[in-house]
Amino acid sequence: FDVHSIAFALKDGTYTMFGVAPSFSTNLGEKIVKPVVLENGFNDVPQFSFSDYAIARKDGKYGILKASGKWLVPNEFNSIGKDSSFNMYKLERDGLIGYATYDGTVVFPAEFKSIGWLAQDIIIADNGKIGLFKPDGSVIIPAEYDSIDHFASNLILTKDRKLGLASMDGNIIIPVEFYAIEQMQDGQFMVSGADG
Repeated sequence: FDVHSIAFALKDGTYTMFGVAPSFSTNLGEKIVKPVVLENGFNDVPQFSFSDYAIARKDGKYGILKASGKWLVPNEFNSIGKDSSFNMYKLERDGLIGYATYDGTVVFPAEFKSIGWLAQDIIIADNGKIGLFKPDGSVIIPAEYDSIDHFASNLILTKDRKLGLASMDGNIIIPVEFYAIEQMQDGQFMVSGADG
């Protein structure tokens, strides 16, 4: 089924999604269209617009539904909305967020407190620990740090009050085991450990 061959009917406060099967003729020449139940229990009618998928709410939870009645993203979220800054769907469940592409591929599961841009094509995500990711969800720096900040043209990593340095592509330049990092005039770095 596609977006042009589905219909919804309201009964007992919920909507049922029907697919309209191809018509066939009887011996008398009458055309009969047989609706097929695709999914029951919607709280409202999903808006498919110009695509074959839509945000749908069933049993009070949101998901992303194909016009065929199949769930691309299961209805287990408190809210789903389009986020134009990421050009994806923003998924929210119990105060945690994630992202899915418009075709329903979950790029970031809904397990982060916040997700935002650190730099062009670099996403910073916080699930209690902070990490860096590419927009496709691949890991640049694992989410295991207390903070990640710009430092010169690199990144300063903080974990358990110790500092380290990484390049923007995630390569560790200085391991996270020092209490201070300072950039010198010649571009070199000076570090001090536990003894100062």
